[in-house]
Amino acid sequence: MLPEGCYLISLEGDFDFNPGVVQNRFDLSGRRLGQNGFLVLLQKFHHYRPNLLSTVLTNSDTGAGWGSGSSSSVRHQGENNQTELENPSCTLLLIQSGVPPAVGDDVDPLNDGALKGTATNWTVLDSVSLLDNTGSGDVAYGRITFRRDRSPGSGALVAAGTIVPVPFTASYVGRNGNTMDWAPTNWVASDSLLGKAPSLFLGSVAATTGTNTYPLKRSRAALNSLGGPNFGAPIVPSVLVRERGTNTLVTEAGLRDSYLLSLSTRPTGAVTVTISAPPPLEVSSDEGRTFGGQRAVPFASTAARSILVRAVDDGAAGPPRRTLEITHAITTTLSPGTYPTDTLILPTRVTLVDSNLVLLSEAKVNPPGGEDGPNEYVELRGSPGKMLTNLWLIAVAGTEQENPGLTELVVDLNGRRLGTNGLLVIASPGHPYSFAPATSVVLETALTNSGGAFNNKSFSLLLIGTTNQLAVGQDLDAGDNGVPEGLPVDA
Repeated sequence: MLPEGCYLISLEGDFDFNPGVVQNRFDLSGRRLGQNGFLVLLQKFHHYRPNLLSTVLTNSDTGAGWGSGSSSSVRHQGENNQTELENPSCTLLLIQSGVPPAVGDDVDPLNDGALKGTATNWTVLDSVSLLDNTGSGDVAYGRITFRRDRSPGSGALVAAGTIVPVPFTASYVGRNGNTMDWAPTNWVASDSLLGKAPSLFLGSVAATTGTNTYPLKRSRAALNSLGGPNFGAPIVPSVLVRERGTNTLVTEAGLRDSYLLSLSTRPTGAVTVTISAPPPLEVSSDEGRTFGGQRAVPFASTAARSILVRAVDDGAAGPPRRTLEITHAITTTLSPGTYPTDTLILPTRVTLVDSNLVLLSEAKVNPPGGEDGPNEYVELRGSPGKMLTNLWLIAVAGTEQENPGLTELVVDLNGRRLGTNGLLVIASPGHPYSFAPATSVVLETALTNSGGAFNNKSFSLLLIGTTNQLAVGQDLDAGDNGVPEGLPVDA
């Protein structure tokens, strides 16, 4: 998982457009790398076929290309809402910063190649510069720079890092295999790419076009490794978790599902992966003969093991669907060089369908008479006698005057139990009603207010399933657009 404050940015390098200005920003905070260690960002309507083990983020919002701001699902922001990457001269930087870099900010007002202002707080994780043939006045900020090998392009300013002289302006750049430094031959740059996406090849060497690839041996190399090691480099050792379908879904005391667990490369010795499932989930590594909350699975090769998943009936009634995570860890290894015990392994996200449904049955929100309190109530219906878990009743304002999305009533139902008739009523202390003896009654003090807890204009009554806390006064719809984006992610 990439840390908070992780960004991919592009800095302007052309003299005519003010070197040092932040042109593009991708917010990568919290993004998870793929199981093979790669993350791919792609534009809308691309034609590429990335490695299935990589994490692929494609813009699916309304904006073209990368989109920008609210029109970008890949969290891209471009200067003046541009939806393409800046062309050379430019510098691409992968950074970590406690303060988000502002698009349009000039981090080199002196144009001397030194990062200043807010950029002095950046931790630069990686960077590369591509310079065009303008020359004097252009500036590079990368740890490695591909600069033209003759005037005027060779006159561009490179204040620090490795300079690689090339006779072309690079339109492609990448690491040469699984390299980790900034030595010249550990990178590849090219122009005049051959073919058409997704079947592209690096530029060739010809009498008419000259040299278009560095290093020369990569000329005409196929760009067929998107989302994987570049140019046929070895696979990165990893523990692979592969779902059999689009997701792993189980029902309490019913439907089972399974997934595959394997090593990407052959270990030099036995490796044991321990699987841990939170209740009510259980796993089996012996084709369903035995189940438990934890299983240790040994590996001596790349052969996949099938892991069966089931859910026992926990006797509680909760959200109709919730997502739980099965975790994996290497607990013993005789292959510490490739499979150490601190290897990161993707969890399996399991969708659990609860067979014990709880529904809104009826609500009295504006009783006759001058005062609503203590006469309001809400009735829920479900399986008789079941305990409630991870359920909340909330009332959300719906008028402009009262801030749409604002929570006005929050009742925590966790641990409450439905009556033997399957009913539970939330009512005020001192209410005037005689509910059936088999009905469970929850007394809520907010309903004692003379005006009641529910406004008599527009509001929504929601039965929410979540493991997180909810509170009165939360704005669940900051954009006032009818989308409650403020709800917890598991709601």
